[in-house]
Amino acid sequence: MFVALKKTACLALLSTSILTTAYASAYSKEVGTLTVNLEGVKNGGGPLYVSVQTRADFKQDRYTSGGVYQNVQGGNLSYVYKGVPVGEYGVMIWHDMDNNGQFTKDEKTYMPRGGWGASGNELRGEPKFDDVKITHGRSGTVLTIKMHYPNQ
Repeated sequence: MFVALKKTACLALLSTSILTTAYASAYSKEVGTLTVNLEGVKNGGGPLYVSVQTRADFKQDRYTSGGVYQNVQGGNLSYVYKGVPVGEYGVMIWHDMDNNGQFTKDEKTYMPRGGWGASGNELRGEPKFDDVKITHGRSGTVLTIKMHYPNQ
């Protein structure tokens, strides 16, 4: 699905998402608030990863904004990222249900074992940036992403 972030990268993601606002405000005139609404998140498991990536960063350990969220409560969740520079992004969500720090796939079907979601079009396989691309503007962007879990 997408490259799993290393644990050190996850910690950096959490701290860097706080710095994104300061960086964007200081160096970019065009920024907006990005709101990511998730539908159908399951209770428990390991952390939930939200990654907002440019085309150049897609499927890498680099990102523009996002976060790593522990102790996830099921249902519908919302995350707000302020100061995100205007541009095109892919938003990828991964719920590490087995809490092993890896994006685990079934050995036979190659389907993810944890939860996942993505911006853009409904995915039918390995995502490409153009499949998940959204355009984020200065007036802000609100996304609603449906989570998918095995056996759904």
